[in-house]
Amino acid sequence: GYCAEKGVKCHNIHCCENLRCKCNDDRSSCVCRKNKVS
Repeated sequence: GYCAEKGVKCHNIHCCENLRCKCNDDRSSCVCRKNKVS
């Protein structure tokens, strides 16, 4: 399947491996960001 790369909008697509979908406060804009491994 297709996945969204870093910096790509992830409203209706899941982010690629090691990335997470991060939205702004009003959730109008969501993009994939690097997932910090704890």
